[in-house]
Order: sequence, then C-alpha cells, then structure tokens
Amino acid sequence: MSSHRAFHWAYGGDVTAEKIAHFLILNPQCPRSLITCADGLVTHLERLDRGYRRNSTARTQARSLLAELAETKVEEIIDEGLHEFLSRFILQTGKLATQIHESYLSGDIR
Repeated sequence: MSSHRAFHWAYGGDVTAEKIAHFLILNPQCPRSLITCADGLVTHLERLDRGYRRNSTARTQARSLLAELAETKVEEIIDEGLHEFLSRFILQTGKLATQIHESYLSGDIR
C-alpha cells in the first residue's frame, strides 16, 4: 500500500506501464527501486574495499551495473521488453553475487 501511495505522490494522473517501470526500476527516490538497491550495494562494497584496503572485482561490477541503470531510459526498457530487461538484470545480479562470494567469502580479499 505504501508503494501505491508513493507512486501517486511521485507521478499522479494515469497509471501506465512506463510510469510503473520507472518508479520500480529507475526512480532513485523510491527506496525499493533497482537503482536505489544498486546504489546501496555499491556503497557497501566501497566500505568493504576501504576496510580491506583493496579494490575488488565485485565493486567494479556493481559500479558498472549502477552506471548502466543510471543511463537507462524507461523507453529503452519498454523497447527491450520488461521481461527481457528484468531477466537480463537478474542474470547480471547473479554474476555479481558470485563475484561477491569469490571476493569476500572464498579468497580474493579474505
């Protein structure tokens, strides 16, 4: 319910697929959007890298994912297809999760 209310505060008017996609994927003011989550991930990985005094491949990949989201327009998502975009994003985050594991839990930095 809170997301529904926040959506209407942010966009008002008609509810469209483009507005919903923008809100849930690209709106940095939405705490549950993909771009907000990617930004938080980068922040946490940067803290870890500072703590270990090393640069990780995981942080580089996370920054790349965030940069890609920041440059993406909602029209590009719709043109690619929402399902296809989200499937690709899930694959990218899966690879990132593997890299985080390799970097921090099984070797590189540990």
